[in-house]
Amino acid sequence: MSKTKKNTLPCRLSTKLSWLKRFIIKWRTRSLNSKLTTTIQILSILALASKANEDLEEQLKKIKIYIEKTLNSNIALDVYNRVLVLVSEYCANEEFFDKESAKISEIIVQDIQYYALVEEMLQEDKYQVQRTVLKGMVRREYDKRYILGSEGKILLEYQERSLEML
Repeated sequence: MSKTKKNTLPCRLSTKLSWLKRFIIKWRTRSLNSKLTTTIQILSILALASKANEDLEEQLKKIKIYIEKTLNSNIALDVYNRVLVLVSEYCANEEFFDKESAKISEIIVQDIQYYALVEEMLQEDKYQVQRTVLKGMVRREYDKRYILGSEGKILLEYQERSLEML
């Protein structure tokens, strides 16, 4: 008999979204480009970063300001509403949140521009732990991917010497 995992996410949103409103928001944002969709996912994960109820509304305010500052006013409200939809979906299913967090972590490692977004959103001292964990993870992955093995170093040295002779 499997035990259901207790939801530890802060899920007291001041804005309640009906099924119809969620459907309309998803429909209106269905054709956003992949970069913007990824940004929405990252912002939604960051809204729940501290797992403290009092921080959720504060993070959502910061997210709204960020969206209004960086996006065209025509789509800013739709993007913010899509963030709210994702946050409510993460609150309803913590396993989905965990899966998306892992996926987003990999995306941040692959595209360092998203790392700057995370740094901006988690710049306060109370998010020091999250920043440190993320920084360590990104550094470890970059080291793994971009450090040459002994064979690669030998080839690189050979190429450098060849270029010097020209």
